[in-house]
Amino acid sequence: MRFNIICLSLVLVCGTAVSELATADDLGNFTATKNCRAVKNISSGSNPGKIKVMTGKTYPAIRLNKPGGAFVKLKVAGAKPVQRWVSLDCGTLAGDNNNSTTSRDNLLVLSWQPAFCDIHEHDGKAECDSQNAGRFDATHFTLHGLWPQPKGKYYCEGVSNQDKNNDKDSKDWHLLPSPPGISNTTLAELDKAMPGTASDLHRHEWIKHGTCFGANNADSYFRIALALQNQVNASQMQKFMESNIDKKVSASDISHAFEQTFGPGSSSALLVDCQPDTDSHRNLVVEVKIMLKGELTQATELSSILDKTGSGSSTCTNAIVDPVGYQ
Repeated sequence: MRFNIICLSLVLVCGTAVSELATADDLGNFTATKNCRAVKNISSGSNPGKIKVMTGKTYPAIRLNKPGGAFVKLKVAGAKPVQRWVSLDCGTLAGDNNNSTTSRDNLLVLSWQPAFCDIHEHDGKAECDSQNAGRFDATHFTLHGLWPQPKGKYYCEGVSNQDKNNDKDSKDWHLLPSPPGISNTTLAELDKAMPGTASDLHRHEWIKHGTCFGANNADSYFRIALALQNQVNASQMQKFMESNIDKKVSASDISHAFEQTFGPGSSSALLVDCQPDTDSHRNLVVEVKIMLKGELTQATELSSILDKTGSGSSTCTNAIVDPVGYQ
């Protein structure tokens, strides 16, 4: 009997050890973007050895303190104990394992900001009132969002009824919580790539769509979206749009430019959306939507995850690529 108890104890101990080992490094890597304290205990803030993570250095990431949490457990070489907690806004997470459970059917939505601003001229949007010809969004596609599919998949993990109510009116988006775990570096990039952050668009996008994406935190979600957006802005489609500002174009022109970068047939994943501007009576290219299927990480090549099962679609005929400024 005593022998059996000892064996059972050993199994339990070994099982625990195996379980803990199985979680090691399951988030990939964490690269510090600033110097931050690396604590042994989040609640007490105890920090034996006064350990810090250092800007530019990369550390193995183990796990978050909770789903969507604001702290990540790292392995910090030379620290005793070696496992330490660091605030997520001190750096960025990256790695294939970091996104192993994310949505595999998504829609990448990119705006042509001058057109968006003309259509919403009377809505008092700060990002539109401050537009100028030298700013990024005058000549590049801006990030609207990364939307898990199918349509209607909204407000998933941890979204309260109060948040849902506040999200219904864009004037209340400032009441939404800040996206969890988002770093200052990512916020700075969003301010440029998603000028709607001036109207708290990033809070809306996280609550409505990001909570359904399955990333460990908002930082991972937005960094994946930014990486995909960057590929579009490095494409012939962006060059085509910039070279045709204040000119009329067709959806087929835009699709052809898309295929120059992403290959024959790739435009079947592209949806071009145009809308009339009631003030100027012009038809404007407002945004593009790109259908995606497959695993998404920051390193994913856009051409490899285009969903080509559709036929593409467009509401565009003789649409203008809007220049910056209210027309």
